[in-house]
Amino acid sequence: SLEHVDPAQSPVRVSAISFADLLQEERVETVDLLKMDVEGAEWEIFQDGVPDGVEAIVGEIHARDGHAPEDFFALLPREMEFRSRTVTATQATFVATRQGPTG
Repeated sequence: SLEHVDPAQSPVRVSAISFADLLQEERVETVDLLKMDVEGAEWEIFQDGVPDGVEAIVGEIHARDGHAPEDFFALLPREMEFRSRTVTATQATFVATRQGPTG
């Protein structure tokens, strides 16, 4: 978790890289389907938007730092269409697909 929720927890430092850098480092040009369930870290993962090669995302979004789950959809590129499955004040599930040229 990125949040301290239990007094018995103690912080642990781990190395990390951005999702976009991971794709570049591993030379992944296209991600057909990204399943996202990262318990609130989606805001950091996609703070700079969704990398161009991601074609579809299925995920769960959590409210965080004053942002409602539906605020996350503004981070999706304009060419991505999304459908919410459930939306509450604290979480939402969704499917987003990149709409490419037809034919």
